[in-house]
Amino acid sequence: MTFEELAAEMAELTAALKRVEGKLDRPELDEWLTPEELTHISTRWLYDNADTLPFVRRVNRKVLRVSKKGLIRWMETRGR
Repeated sequence: MTFEELAAEMAELTAALKRVEGKLDRPELDEWLTPEELTHISTRWLYDNADTLPFVRRVNRKVLRVSKKGLIRWMETRGR
């Protein structure tokens, strides 16, 4: 592979990476909810299962936050 071909391939990969980065979820733009704000999920169930749910973060032992985007994505994968 010549230097010019390598440079062209690197430019293509860089452009593709920039397109993908623009589509990634940005956590700072996500809405973080308290369990009490969710009317369709039991608060007790959420606390009991928090460690296995990818959209839940523990702030401390007694406080949880739920990613709205993550919850929606999780429910879509389960056909709900």
